[in-house]
Amino acid sequence: MMISYLREKVQTYLSVEKGEWLAFVMAFGWFVLVMLSYQMLRPIREALVSELPSGEKSWLFAGTLIAMTLAVPFYAKLVSLVNRRVLVLTLVNFFSVCILVFAYWNHQFGGPMMIRCFFIWVSVFSLYATSLVWSVLIDLFSTEQGKRLFGPIAGGATTGAIAGSALALQADNWGITAMMILAAVALELCLVFSTGLEFATKGWPAPQREQAVQGGILDGLREIIASPYLMKIIVYLIFISLFGTTIYLQITNVAKLELVDRDMRTSYFAKLNLLVQFGVLGVQLALVGPLLRKLGLTFALILLPVVSAGCFLVLSGSGTLFALSCIDVVSRIATYGIAVPSREVLFTVVSRQAKYKSKNVIDTIVIRGADSFASATFELMRSHLTFSSICLLMLPLTGAWLFAANRLGRQQNKLAQEQSK
Repeated sequence: MMISYLREKVQTYLSVEKGEWLAFVMAFGWFVLVMLSYQMLRPIREALVSELPSGEKSWLFAGTLIAMTLAVPFYAKLVSLVNRRVLVLTLVNFFSVCILVFAYWNHQFGGPMMIRCFFIWVSVFSLYATSLVWSVLIDLFSTEQGKRLFGPIAGGATTGAIAGSALALQADNWGITAMMILAAVALELCLVFSTGLEFATKGWPAPQREQAVQGGILDGLREIIASPYLMKIIVYLIFISLFGTTIYLQITNVAKLELVDRDMRTSYFAKLNLLVQFGVLGVQLALVGPLLRKLGLTFALILLPVVSAGCFLVLSGSGTLFALSCIDVVSRIATYGIAVPSREVLFTVVSRQAKYKSKNVIDTIVIRGADSFASATFELMRSHLTFSSICLLMLPLTGAWLFAANRLGRQQNKLAQEQSK
C-alpha cells in the first residue's frame, strides 16, 4: 500500500507518464555514467596542466578549438554513414579506448606532450559525450515529452557529476592511472543504458528515426546559415558564454589574489562546485519540469537573462570574492539547471539533419568559439574599465539577451504547434 502510494507520488512529481518510466530511467542512467566518467577525468586534467608553464593555458584553449574544428567533419561523416545505434556504439568505444591509451601513456612515460594532448582531448570529450546523449534524446522524445522530462533527465548528469567528484577525492589513494581505467569502465557501461533506451522507446512513433543522416559538415553549416531559428539559438548561446565567462575570469583573478595557496584555492573551488551541483540537481528534479509545463519554454529561456541582470547589478556595487562566489553559484545553477534543459527542448522541432549535424557544430565549434570571443571581450574591457564599469555595461546587453530569448521561445512554440497539426 505504502509502496504504491510512494510510486504514485513520485510519478506525479516527476511527470513521468505510463509507458515512459523505462525510457526515463535509461536516459537518466546514461547521463549519470557519462558525467561520472568526465568528472573523474576533469580533476586529473587540472592537476596535470598545473605542471605546465602558466603561459601555455591560452594556447591549450586555442588547441581545443582547433581540435573541435577538425573533429566536426569526421563526426558529420560518421553520422551520414551509420544509424543512431551504431553511432553511439562507435563513439563510446572510441572514447573508452582513448582513455585507456592515456592511462598507459601516463603510467609508462607521462611528460608535457601527454599533458597537452590529454587536456585538449578531455575538453573535446566533455562536449561530444554530452552532445551525443542530447542528440539521441531529442531524436526520441517529442517536444511535449521534452518539456516534462528533460529537466529531471538532466538531473542524471548532475547526479553523475556529484558521484564523479566524490570518487575523484580518492585519487591520492588509487592513483591517476586507476582513476582513468575506472572512468573508461563507467563510460563503457553507458552502452547498457543506451541500448535499454532504444528498447524502451521502440514502440514510440518516430518515423525514419533509425536512418543515417545524409550529407556532410557543409550541409550542417548551410542549414545553420539558412535558418533564422538556428541563428537565434546561436545568439542565445553567445550571450550565455559572455555572461558565464565574465564571472569565471573575474572570480579566478580575485581568488588568485586572496587565496595565495594553490591547495586552498583548489579546496575553495571544489566546495563551490559541490554547491552548484547539488543546487542544479534540486532545480532539475523539482523545478524545470513544472516550469516548462506551466509557464512555458519562453519563460524558462528569459529567466537566465533576468538572473544575469540581477547578478551584474549586485557585482557593480561589490566585487569581493564572497560576492563573486555567491553570484557564481547562483548563475551556474540557473544556467545548468534551467537554461541547458530548455536549450535542448529548442532542438526537438528541427530536422534530423539539424539534430545530428547542425547541432553538433553548435555544441562544439560555436560554444568553444563563443567562449574564446567572450574571453577576448572581457580582457579587452578589463584593460580599459574597472570591473564595476564592466558590470554596468553588461546590463543593456542582458536587455538584448532578454529580447532574443523571448523571440526564440515564441518561434519554438510556433514550430511545435505546426508539427502537431
